[in-house]
Amino acid sequence: MWRGYVYRRLREGRSFWRAVAASMPFVVVAHLPVVLGSGLAVGAAAMVVAALTAVPMAHLWDMGRATIWAPALLRTAIDTFKLVDLPAGATMTFSLALAAVSCTVPLLVLAVPRGRAVEERAEAR
Repeated sequence: MWRGYVYRRLREGRSFWRAVAASMPFVVVAHLPVVLGSGLAVGAAAMVVAALTAVPMAHLWDMGRATIWAPALLRTAIDTFKLVDLPAGATMTFSLALAAVSCTVPLLVLAVPRGRAVEERAEAR
């Protein structure tokens, strides 16, 4: 939810790509606790996923006329892995494989064209 707030504020007066780039450091810093809890490799992977998914989440935010629902569903889909109980030895492999999938699949939303009306609405805010 806070991603939407940060992106919305940064989007005012900025292009889509500039606002996304400006929001990425906030997203990365928010994932620092993962490094402490899961180690450097998993934490770094979580930060990369968080930074890269800022692009499709912002895209969905703009396409959805500044609603949180589509980005929230995407985030929920990414976090469903937390429902899986893994043996201790498989945690690292699973986490890194999940990071790879979580980086690539959300980017598929960029295949949906934003359209001129979406861009004009976002810039008008």
